[in-house]
Amino acid sequence: MRVGIVGAGIAGSLLAWRLARAGIDVELATGPPGLRDATSVSGGAVRGYEPHPEQRELAVASLAELRADADLRRWADFRPWPSVIVGPADERALAGLDARIVGERELTELGWASLAPGTTAVRDDSGGRIDPAALRAAVLADLAGRPAVRIGARLAGEPDVLVYAAGAWTPALLGRAGLDTLGLRVKAIRYTVHRCRGPLPPIFADGPLYGIPLGDDLLLAGVAGEEWGVAPGDPPSRPPADVARLLRRRLPGLRLGPPVRRADATDCYADPPVLRLREVPGTGGRVRAFTGGSGGAAKTVLAASARAAEQILAGARHDRAPALPQHPQEESRVQQ
Repeated sequence: MRVGIVGAGIAGSLLAWRLARAGIDVELATGPPGLRDATSVSGGAVRGYEPHPEQRELAVASLAELRADADLRRWADFRPWPSVIVGPADERALAGLDARIVGERELTELGWASLAPGTTAVRDDSGGRIDPAALRAAVLADLAGRPAVRIGARLAGEPDVLVYAAGAWTPALLGRAGLDTLGLRVKAIRYTVHRCRGPLPPIFADGPLYGIPLGDDLLLAGVAGEEWGVAPGDPPSRPPADVARLLRRRLPGLRLGPPVRRADATDCYADPPVLRLREVPGTGGRVRAFTGGSGGAAKTVLAASARAAEQILAGARHDRAPALPQHPQEESRVQQ
């Protein structure tokens, strides 16, 4: 059996790696080098706790594998760091996690201000930060040394199973092939990186505002926006949210300098936004999509890729998949 995967972001690369290690012939279409996809701009926050149950299950399993595998930790440049997720949570969702519910007093000690009375949050000390682009590069290097793997800008033939793992490009590629687009949608991702003085906060999600410490004095911060239906790749140039103003209100102890970097990219979202293998209707299971986890897929991609590989192996068919769409311009731009 030969599996073709269109897209070599963190999701497609790890799926190819799982299948290759299981002895499957894999062909991976990477697209052109240097394309800015969601993997290349991901902040890489990882933790066990997620409010959505399926995301949480995948996040816990991913973190367990990461902590148990020294090679993965090194490839991903894993760095422990606590997370705070502001908002109500059920104690039962914290079972088995190194996490607990905290209130206004501890949030204030961590630097929060302007809190509504009764505000609570989950503090999760199990996770930290990875570098998704570094993990992808290491996985691709490992794949390149495997004789049953072919890596190129596009697929050379028609595989037995075809997987679209092209992130923000996936809906367009499915549509151009005359296939169901699975309700997948493309959304803009925007954030800024600020140089800061003062103690850095935990990795945090506070309503639409989020932040990820990147080093001794750098903080990645953004606001989850609602820019849907943007073209894959770079979103339209609109003014980003005033992240600095929101940060100064919520974390006044941080002394922000001007932004040192700004990211504008796109990613693919499903409803709910869970990274999983999805069968494309009308293809007899021979065509799948592996995307939809949004900008937070770094938390779940290890477990999601393992689960997707198991599903492909269990349901493998030996008749050939439909031919790839003959749209060179779209195919040449695929990477994530």
